Amino acid sequence: MRRNGTNIQRWISIAFLLAAAALFFYELLAYSRDRALLPDQLTIAGISVGNTSQSEARERLLQTFSTPVELFYEDQRILLNPANVGFRLDTDVMLAAAELERTEKSFWTGFWDFLWNRPGQAVSIPLKAEYSTTQLESALRDIAMRYDTPPTSSEPIPGTPNFNSGTPGRVMDIRRGVDIVGAVIQSATRRTVNLPIVSEGPAKPTLNTLEILFKQVIEVARKMDKLGKALNSAVAAEKEWQKYAWLKEAGAGQLTVRVLDLSARDLELRLGGQLLSPKSKGQTLTLKNP
Repeated sequence: MRRNGTNIQRWISIAFLLAAAALFFYELLAYSRDRALLPDQLTIAGISVGNTSQSEARERLLQTFSTPVELFYEDQRILLNPANVGFRLDTDVMLAAAELERTEKSFWTGFWDFLWNRPGQAVSIPLKAEYSTTQLESALRDIAMRYDTPPTSSEPIPGTPNFNSGTPGRVMDIRRGVDIVGAVIQSATRRTVNLPIVSEGPAKPTLNTLEILFKQVIEVARKMDKLGKALNSAVAAEKEWQKYAWLKEAGAGQLTVRVLDLSARDLELRLGGQLLSPKSKGQTLTLKNP
């Protein structure tokens, strides 16, 4: 009886040992599969890639950073493809750093933490990428050419020595735009940006504008000179005519005429109802205003 009880205990012990061994190998296999993946709390360039393979992590990075960036020029929406400004991810460097994080802890130390369900430390690998600021600036200048409202400069008013006031405009700040859009292109979460738009006052007149004004002033001066001469002549003629204004009024007075000479013998001239001939030479005639 006692021997039978001992056998039962032995088989129970063997069963527990086999169960423990089975559980151990099960957990070891599970840990081996988990260790083949990237660490649980690992992020690369702001993207969570924990418990993924390197190929899956690479796909997430490429998908996120190839998404077009939304640019807003006030109420105008423009899509900018990162590839158009030379954006390129250095995924090999980032995944190599992730692999170092995966293998940094020894196998058995990691297995022990796995058995006790201890979470690993959060690790963040920074973005490794590059883009062309020259290409980005060129793209922003193209957008500015389409949507900017440049100010108009003061221009001479034709035919006068005056200027119009010009009008202000709204233009993109290209330098700030390059910095802002460059940061958004390298962000995994922020893919939208409002372009920096600034007000710009009317441009100052240029030397060419002053040259045009100078020519217009000279032309206006010439016209005024001609007009002044014409007016002076008209005023002088009016003054002379005023001397004989009485001739326009009936009975305003008399006109005394002295006949100096009439050369032609056969000439007869009737003036004020009186007949003049060569014989009238030296005579003084009084003519009444009709």
